[in-house]
Amino acid sequence: MSSASIRAVVGHWSPDNQARAESILGSYPDRRSAVMPLLYVASLEHKYVSDDAMREVADLVGITPTQVRSVASFYTMYKREPVGTYLVSVCTSISCHLLGGNDVLDAVAQASGAGHGETSEDGCVSVERVE
Repeated sequence: MSSASIRAVVGHWSPDNQARAESILGSYPDRRSAVMPLLYVASLEHKYVSDDAMREVADLVGITPTQVRSVASFYTMYKREPVGTYLVSVCTSISCHLLGGNDVLDAVAQASGAGHGETSEDGCVSVERVE
């Protein structure tokens, strides 16, 4: 895919991220293999992966937005909603629960002012439960 073609799809991305996208696409013989790194670059723009960003990634690699969405929804590292400057992820699996994971989650939520799955009012801290 040419630089002009990439700019046509993601021209509103920062020049650095456009260059990253071009480099990533050049690194994979099969463009579809670039979905995950391109989702990461898309997330750098706004700290999450929007529906528009997923459509753009789909256009870049030649697959459907639904296929990109299935990748983004499978991996928890691709946030679908905006997150704060700091994202605090607290493990609450059974092993973590037995070691006080839920207590840690409650303490982080109380200290940050952000409830579970929320972002503080100042946009600084987001708290999430992970396993």
